[in-house]
Amino acid sequence: MVGMKIVTLYILIVAIIYPIDNGNGQWVPVNYPGSGNIQRCISVIDSNVFIGTDQGAFRSIDGGSSWISIDSGMTNTDVFCLAASGTNLIAGTNGGGIFLSTNRGMTWTPINTGLSDLNIYTIAVKDSDVYAASFGPLFRSSDYGSNWTELESSHSIFVLAISDTNLFAGTLGAGILLSTDRGDSWSMANQGFPIHLNISFFDTTWTYSDVNCFTINGTKLFAGTSGDGIFLSTNNGASWDAVNNGLTNNWVKSLLLNDKNLFAGTGGGVFYSNDNGVSWLAVNDGLIETPLSETSINLLAVCGTNLFAAGWNYLWRRPLSEMITGIESNHGSAPIHFALEQNYPNPFNPSTSISFDLHEQSLVVLQIYDLLGRTVATLVNNELMPPGKYTKRWNASRFAGGIYFYRLQANSFTETKKLFLLK
Repeated sequence: MVGMKIVTLYILIVAIIYPIDNGNGQWVPVNYPGSGNIQRCISVIDSNVFIGTDQGAFRSIDGGSSWISIDSGMTNTDVFCLAASGTNLIAGTNGGGIFLSTNRGMTWTPINTGLSDLNIYTIAVKDSDVYAASFGPLFRSSDYGSNWTELESSHSIFVLAISDTNLFAGTLGAGILLSTDRGDSWSMANQGFPIHLNISFFDTTWTYSDVNCFTINGTKLFAGTSGDGIFLSTNNGASWDAVNNGLTNNWVKSLLLNDKNLFAGTGGGVFYSNDNGVSWLAVNDGLIETPLSETSINLLAVCGTNLFAAGWNYLWRRPLSEMITGIESNHGSAPIHFALEQNYPNPFNPSTSISFDLHEQSLVVLQIYDLLGRTVATLVNNELMPPGKYTKRWNASRFAGGIYFYRLQANSFTETKKLFLLK
């Protein structure tokens, strides 16, 4: 690749050998009741976490440590989607239509008047307007679900998002649709999206990407696709640009914005961006070490200080601080050369910061080795990082005190410095 150097940052450890650890925390599995699959259902109200499965809905008030069943009043417990609005919770089911709870899921009331299709796969809420879609019809309610009106829809809608007065629909095969009149009419909003040629025994067709998820940051709208990664629009969907730098899995199933921090759940785990998608870093430590050995993430949600990530039949939790403070970057003016700074503080216990400069876009690997050359941790795994100043924080709480060395290698450039862990 032109204009790119491969950068490897090693920390050589003079200490007792420990099992592989990222030194910066990791995901931990969360047990949830029942054996049902978590579908497209995870939502948060205050300190309450809600999940919907094909065997009912559940709520946790203690960060996932314990769960209670909350399907009283639901005549269909195959819950496919959840949407929180204030203290209200709306559930779409597979065959039972839509249910409303005004008491954090303890009881539910069906709100199906006007629905011609009771298979509901996505819901979006703004004020008293509620939109619901199956893979066929699209519905709108102007009175919080008391009555529904069927809207014109010729495409299979998989996800909905509302930005000011604009309603966006992510579809299967038709890319993104935009309505500026509350769903009464639609136009395609796919400029910048790739087009795919599909050849079958019966036909040859051109289709746009399947769109699985949206998230909105002010005037910035992000869309996650099946196989083409993440796209960003800054002009209400008039045009889109791919923002996949550092994203090593382009099957994007979930997007979540927390303050200025953007997370993506993909077929290859969780990725994090603190610069609106300019660059992405994998934050998967612990996911591949679960008994299921699964890293496909369908859903993301934040409750308190934790990020929850869910697959079909597994749920994880991780403190946001471990990921947000793990790698800090400054993509202002590019440094004039590669450099490795002295860690601070030094001596330290248990954490220290290691700063380094990248003069140009680089593939970065951050690994920890013992004296015998064996890898005991991988902190950054072959990630593509833009030019800038970076700070990596190393938590050595599980390591013995003593002298350590860290080394930055950039092709012909190599520099080694000393750290001292004081215990």
